[in-house]
Amino acid sequence: MEFPADFKGLGCNQCLNANPLSFVITMAYQPIVDVSTQSIFAY
Repeated sequence: MEFPADFKGLGCNQCLNANPLSFVITMAYQPIVDVSTQSIFAY
C-alpha cells in the first residue's frame, strides 16, 4: 500500500492522548454469512 508523503504513523499513546474527533462515528455490526450453508458464521 502506498501512503501519502505527509503520512505519520501513530502509536498507542498518540491515539489515547489525541483530541476527540469533530464528528460522531456510528456503525452497525453486520453478520458474516456462510452462503454455502445459508447460516450466520459470525458477527
